[in-house]
Amino acid sequence: AACESVSDHSAHQKRGEKKLCCVFMTEICIEICDVVMPSVEKLISLGAKVVTMSDSDGYIYDPDGIDREKLDYIMELKNLYRGRIREYAEQYGCKYVQGARPWGEKCDIAMPSATQNELNGDDAKTLLANGCRIRRR
Repeated sequence: AACESVSDHSAHQKRGEKKLCCVFMTEICIEICDVVMPSVEKLISLGAKVVTMSDSDGYIYDPDGIDREKLDYIMELKNLYRGRIREYAEQYGCKYVQGARPWGEKCDIAMPSATQNELNGDDAKTLLANGCRIRRR
């Protein structure tokens, strides 16, 4: 069944008490870790626009979004060569910020995923000020 439109960026369909969410052209900030790659693949397949990824050295901001080809590059870079995310910026000519987290970039959804307590109160305020939406389940 098709999802019913709720806003410019998302839609849902009620099934009893559960909601089935669909993401459309939402800009997302993500931190890299092994478990996040399948989530990124799924988000891209649903039409989301992943604009940042980070590792322990810094983050990249790609305003064009990370598509399937670019994600394959990141997966090869990180899993095969144990490379750093800055190499993505060198390959694709996008912004790289050393020693920082991506939470200051404008996005609709933030997905901290590698460590606990990744976001502090100031990070959360910055995300909200930049338009990141917070949703409760």
